[in-house]
Amino acid sequence: MNEKVLGHFLRYKRLTANPAAFGIVRGPHRRTSGLRREEVAERAHVSVDWYARIEQGRRDSNPSPEVLAALGQALQLKPAELNYAFNLIGQRPTTPSELGISDGLKGFLQAQGRHPAYIMDRNFTLVAWNDAYTQIYGDRTGQSTLRRNAVWRVFHDPFLRTHVNDWREMAHWQVARFRQIYSTAADSPFLFQVFTAIKEDPVFHEAWDQLAVADPDEQYFFVDAPDIGELYFVETTLQTTTGTYYVAIQNSGDTDTEKKLTQQGD
Repeated sequence: MNEKVLGHFLRYKRLTANPAAFGIVRGPHRRTSGLRREEVAERAHVSVDWYARIEQGRRDSNPSPEVLAALGQALQLKPAELNYAFNLIGQRPTTPSELGISDGLKGFLQAQGRHPAYIMDRNFTLVAWNDAYTQIYGDRTGQSTLRRNAVWRVFHDPFLRTHVNDWREMAHWQVARFRQIYSTAADSPFLFQVFTAIKEDPVFHEAWDQLAVADPDEQYFFVDAPDIGELYFVETTLQTTTGTYYVAIQNSGDTDTEKKLTQQGD
């Protein structure tokens, strides 16, 4: 890790920050050009001394990914800036939250109108979704990171197991995707938590033993949505240019589905 480069970067972001953007009123006696160390440390829930050592680039001050993520949020770093900070310590950001999603990307979700759409982080955990998604699959607001994980949900969400007509095929596809992302972060505590939560399922065993691997791609499935009826979806998954998020859009796979969704939106 290049401690001094990271410390210099965090100090620069602190001193060039606009206090007003953090809800701080700049009084006549305030000499700091940006934020004080105390203000950053308090927002990141770390001691001032610990944060000072990180800024100074001391060799005994290597921040953990969790601490660096907290500092990134405290300094309101943009996704690219946070990725850069993690690159400096040879790590990858922990599960990103909706705070790092741009307004344009959120607007893109809602622009899908009656078609369900959602955003996942690198671990396939849902971090944002549109109204159409909520209407069919339910609201994920307030749920834990594990319960919002797409791989966990395919095995533990009663709605998916009972209302997706070809659930077993969907489960096999998710397991193949899971194997791929797990191979990129084999030491991830969160992905191990997902694995532990689903490993006893017989269908998981069946899929895992086949050694199938898949990247996010198109998936075709039927879902029996309450008050709407059977819908045929073609789900297309795209990755943002930064590699931080996956965006999944469920388009109508036939005219009957499009008609039902149109009537539902009227």
